[in-house]
Amino acid sequence: MDDRIGGGVLGRLTRTVRTGVTNVEAESGLAWEDLVADWWSAAYLDGLPAGVPPRAYPTVNLRGFLGGSFPLLPTPVGSAGLEASGALWSSSAAYYIVNATAGVSVSLRLGGQAGGPSAAQSVLRMRIIRVS
Repeated sequence: MDDRIGGGVLGRLTRTVRTGVTNVEAESGLAWEDLVADWWSAAYLDGLPAGVPPRAYPTVNLRGFLGGSFPLLPTPVGSAGLEASGALWSSSAAYYIVNATAGVSVSLRLGGQAGGPSAAQSVLRMRIIRVS
């Protein structure tokens, strides 16, 4: 987090009476949902052409550090499509690589259980980033 925000934010987090998400939001000046979405994006995009701050770690080369054992392997989705369902833990992510054929449209949809709306307390996000 200090990579993104700077200003000694990690030290400031330990010098307050606040805890948890409230503390992180207050000291960073950013919404928890935005911080988590940027963090998950950077976890995959760091070291790729699309990986620019805040979707990359400026002082860490994550792919270089992990070498050939980079653990994030997105599920490929072609023009024929894929319907995926499952559950995610709070503040977690699922990765997909969409390989669309030129001239073919692709629809992406994010929803709650059984394709319905998400629960009121959920903050579902879909981040689409072009990686060439």
